[in-house]
Amino acid sequence: MCGRVGFSSREDLEEYLDNNDQKLDGVEPRYNASPFQKYPVIQQDGKKTLSMLRWGYKPVWSNSPLINAKEEKLMSTKTYTEAFLTRRAVIPANFYYEWTKLPDGTKQPYLFKKKDGGLFLIPAFIMTIEDKGEKMDVFITITTEPNKLVAKVHPRATVMFDIGKEDTWLNPDIVEPEPLLDQLHPYPAEKMDMYAVSQKLNSYKNDYEDLIKPIEDPLGISTIAATA
Repeated sequence: MCGRVGFSSREDLEEYLDNNDQKLDGVEPRYNASPFQKYPVIQQDGKKTLSMLRWGYKPVWSNSPLINAKEEKLMSTKTYTEAFLTRRAVIPANFYYEWTKLPDGTKQPYLFKKKDGGLFLIPAFIMTIEDKGEKMDVFITITTEPNKLVAKVHPRATVMFDIGKEDTWLNPDIVEPEPLLDQLHPYPAEKMDMYAVSQKLNSYKNDYEDLIKPIEDPLGISTIAATA
């Protein structure tokens, strides 16, 4: 599952939301955004609107937090279906992370991004949940089968939209599943890079720019070499 995400360019986000009269006060780059933290979420109803919502929640019926939904289960899992069909959104990102276990048992994070490092959008949907007696909106991101690059690290991949490819997903008039599910595919491996990053990323308390620098890869599978 994708459990960390980030965006490094406020300018990219401002450009994406151009002519939408969006105020980005308090929206700053994130290098290690984690579940249960607030993150920018974009919806569309006539125009694109941005809000800060919490990522995921802990259902009473589960031992694990719900932060991702598998695209192949969106119509078969009652928890997801209504929100998937009626409350879709995207979150902006320049990268996301996945982990794999090393021979010594430690967890090694890898960063995944577009080759050009540009902004992409992760499809999500919004749910209203009750937390400590108060109702609140949270977002859930969507995963799919991995491409050959992501599969080196993890059996699931975050769905990624290039800018301009999100229109169908965000269109609130579309409430039939077929055209929506048709959008949810693995991102082309040849358009991505991946590299090992510091295990300091393993702590959600760390959130700073140096976390996204390539390090020496203990498995030798990175497409970008470590920096000096």
